[in-house]
Amino acid sequence: MSYPEAIFKIVKNNNCPFYVLGDRFVLSGHSFSSESDDIKKFNVNSAVTFPKEKMICRTLVGNLLAVLILYETMSRIEECERNCRGCTGSVRFAFEKRKKTIPVEGAQQEMDTEAIASLLRNFSIFQSLSGDDLRTFVTFLKLKKYPEGEIIIKKGEPGTNLYIIVSGQVEVLDEEGVSLAFLGAEEVFGEMSLLSGEPVGATIKVVKSGMVLCLSGKNFRKVLGMFPPLQMYFARLLARRLTQTNLVRAQEIQSGMIGKLSDMPPSELFQTFNINQKTGVLNLSLSGGAAQIYFRDGALIKVDYQDREDKEALYEILKEKKGRFQFRGGLPDEEKDTPEIGNFMWLLMEGLRRADETGVEGS
Repeated sequence: MSYPEAIFKIVKNNNCPFYVLGDRFVLSGHSFSSESDDIKKFNVNSAVTFPKEKMICRTLVGNLLAVLILYETMSRIEECERNCRGCTGSVRFAFEKRKKTIPVEGAQQEMDTEAIASLLRNFSIFQSLSGDDLRTFVTFLKLKKYPEGEIIIKKGEPGTNLYIIVSGQVEVLDEEGVSLAFLGAEEVFGEMSLLSGEPVGATIKVVKSGMVLCLSGKNFRKVLGMFPPLQMYFARLLARRLTQTNLVRAQEIQSGMIGKLSDMPPSELFQTFNINQKTGVLNLSLSGGAAQIYFRDGALIKVDYQDREDKEALYEILKEKKGRFQFRGGLPDEEKDTPEIGNFMWLLMEGLRRADETGVEGS
């Protein structure tokens, strides 16, 4: 069990032999009274954390505990200043802030957000975020402990969370239980279904127990808007994931490929053509009619759907969940020199974002 923590800072110093202005101390715990038939008790459970390089002063400890006794728990404190006297000098310390924590499911405890932010700072996904942005991001997370053998997500289920592995290892399995890949610390999963709106594409099973940070789908959409560098990271991750887990599918793409969007949604289909640098025309039969997408070396050069063209047509197609497609290699002569519509990954991310917003508004 852990208790709320508060940070106190020295704001005045009068010849204190141990501490200087700005030194900080963390106080946690609670105080309470109890009584039985023949006895009354006053209990204090507490801990005081000092700067690593400084000695422990029992006089200061006593003054800090007096604050805990007064407020009973650090969750109630708002403003507070106290003096510490009793030796050759004195200091005045003041309440600075409560130490934020995030819940740890299945472990009956909490973890300091500053400690989590410090850990995540070394993860490649967060290299582009500032310290303040990372601390803000951490407040959206929940930490959960998973034992060996537990299924975190199952293929075909709706995507609900983004997962960031802190420790341990998970295995990626297909519908027949065949191993596709192993993921360890600093890697993420669950993002594909959140971005595309499609069901989870693989089962994730814990093979080495560990800790995983969870970000809800609602908060995932929110932080993508708040932190643009994360959008670029997930764009690159989508491409890399497709290369790793859909290699067999990619190798089978040839001229005359035919299929259903229920088996391969538009976002995944387009990425496959892009990764394999395909040139040709993708014809789709959709609920709103016929659509054509022109690729040159994997780049989008022309899109037609309903009365829309190029970007707006692409965004509408990304909203479709049912239909059939057929790919034919080669381009008409008049389209061979047509310029690209724009950066493929940017267009895809923007289209998925719009499709997601439409789904949220309609729910």
